[in-house]
Amino acid sequence: MTILVVIFAEVLPKTYAIRHAERVALAVAPFMKGVVLIAWPITHGLQAIVLFMFKILGDRGDDDLTDSDEEIRGTLALYKHEGGLVKDEHAMLDGVLDLSQVEVSEVMTHRRTMETINADDDIQDIIEAVLTSPFTRIPLYREDPDNVVGVLHAKNLLRELYRREGSSEGLDIMEIATEPWFVPDTTTLSEQLSAFRERHAHFALVVDEYSTLMGLVTLEDILEEIVGEIEDEHDVAVADTAVAEDGSITVEGAATIRDINREFDWHLPDEEATTIAGLVIHEAQLIPEVGQIFVFHGFRFEVTARVRNQLTQLRVTPIGRRRRTRGLIGQHLGTRPCPSPRPDADRHCHSGRRGLGAMGQSGRSRPHDADHPERRHAHAWCSPPSRPCPCRPWSWASWPWHPCF
Repeated sequence: MTILVVIFAEVLPKTYAIRHAERVALAVAPFMKGVVLIAWPITHGLQAIVLFMFKILGDRGDDDLTDSDEEIRGTLALYKHEGGLVKDEHAMLDGVLDLSQVEVSEVMTHRRTMETINADDDIQDIIEAVLTSPFTRIPLYREDPDNVVGVLHAKNLLRELYRREGSSEGLDIMEIATEPWFVPDTTTLSEQLSAFRERHAHFALVVDEYSTLMGLVTLEDILEEIVGEIEDEHDVAVADTAVAEDGSITVEGAATIRDINREFDWHLPDEEATTIAGLVIHEAQLIPEVGQIFVFHGFRFEVTARVRNQLTQLRVTPIGRRRRTRGLIGQHLGTRPCPSPRPDADRHCHSGRRGLGAMGQSGRSRPHDADHPERRHAHAWCSPPSRPCPCRPWSWASWPWHPCF
């Protein structure tokens, strides 16, 4: 009897409603409207009681007990899981919901990679720079690259040259440049999109709270958060990621965490850092050397290239797919998690052949056997107690690759 009830009273109606959603919705809508009207005083009375209890306890949050964004996200996730949405469609709809939460500082072009032109340069040099640039809007600066005094549009320059019949003699570049528009880096993408539409503009310069130039943001940057990467015939193709046969991914350090999560369906945290390199530096609490390896958030990060203090390339390997427990490498080798001041990140860290060492209790890298010249470049793991290390009585070794073997 129970099986019949489950089949005909639960599974069969739900399946029919899913297959014929519009027909069922139109049929039950009048009935549900009556139920909502009857239950409205009860539901709102219960909500009022709950909000009153919150205020007594000192919680002065939003009076709305429902989170429509989270409800929509949950519906999209369920629909994707059931096969109703493909990956790209889910990413687009999820990107629309993120516009009110993501700030322009997370999608902007950083000032290190901005293409600018000195307004005091010779006019022929400026024309040549505009013609060779893949961009149509280029900031103009004077004396200091952070001192942006205007924005040059390639079409305005072309019109002026056409009006002068191709002659650039006596052309003042500042006369055809537009005033720069500065926006704070804390502006959300939804607010910036509305501002772009109101001002009929596509280009803005981003500054921080000290009015220091941080970068630039365009309308295309915001649209790419929804539809993904947009490239035209003039864009310079840059390969941010490369997938190896062993499943590891070689990624540029400047690649954003949001783009990586979207492309590979990962869930790396982006609250404290915008780029992959920034995430590694934040978690390691130091600037790693080439060859150092860190394991956190279910991924193995290896630094493969570094220019000065910038991590330019990393190899990322997802290890949570083989075993859901964090720090798979450490546990698989019989090691224990290194003590960390952050309870939300169990870490298993070791140094490569040019690494600095294992992560200690302070969360910073400490040299392992730095005073032992023959052991300095060996691998170092946080291992469980087995027997005393001959180099240092207070350390323990249990594996043949320990530096003391």
